[in-house]
Amino acid sequence: MNLNQENQAMRTTSKQMTMRAMILVTALLASSGAAEPEVFEVSKVTKANRAMFLELFASAQAEAARPVPESIFKVRRKRSDTEFEGYYVPPGTLQADYDQLYIVRLAKAPEHGLADDELVRAKAIPTTKTVESSGRTLRVWVPAPEPQKLTREDFLKRVKAGETFSAIHSSLCQECRGSGRVTPTRGKGEKDGKVRCRSCHGKGKRAVRYTLKW
Repeated sequence: MNLNQENQAMRTTSKQMTMRAMILVTALLASSGAAEPEVFEVSKVTKANRAMFLELFASAQAEAARPVPESIFKVRRKRSDTEFEGYYVPPGTLQADYDQLYIVRLAKAPEHGLADDELVRAKAIPTTKTVESSGRTLRVWVPAPEPQKLTREDFLKRVKAGETFSAIHSSLCQECRGSGRVTPTRGKGEKDGKVRCRSCHGKGKRAVRYTLKW
C-alpha cells in the first residue's frame, strides 16, 4: 500500500483531528518563531572559550553521526526528475501544510517518478538557500548527508573551507540562575514561595543552538 492509499484509507476521528491540528500548529510556530542560532567563530578560540568550543564540537560530532529521519512532502509541481515544488507534511499526519511551499531536491529520482499531488518520502534537510518559483521565494531542501564520524582534523579542514556546522550548547538559565525556580510576579508560589522557571522548564539550564563557522 503506497502513501496515497494509506491517506485515503485513514479514518479520521475527532480525537485524531485534534491531534493533527496540534501537530500542525506546533510545526507552524516552530517554522515561524524559532530563534536564529548564535554564531561561534572557530578561528577565535582562546583559553577563555576553549571549554565551550569543545562542548560545541562534541555536539557537532553527535549531530553528524545521527541519521536524518525521512520527511514527507506532497508534490505540487515537478521541476525535474529529482526536484519538485512541494508542501511539507508534519510528522504524525498525512495532511500537508499548504502554507509552507518548498523546493525539494532528491539524491536520486524515485523509481515510480514524480507526479502532482503524490506524497513523497525524502531524507532531506532545509537550507537557507532560496529559489524564485511560481512567483514566490521558496526555501530549498537538499539531500541529507550520510551519518559520518567527524574527526577534529576533518572538522577544521571543512570549516576553514567555508562549511558550517550546527551544535547545541547548554548554558546557565539567566532567569533562575540555575535553580530551576523563580519567584512568581503574580499569585503565590509553592511551599518555598517559588514556581518552576518557564524559561528553562525547571532544568536550570537552557539549550542554545549555535552555528559553527570559521
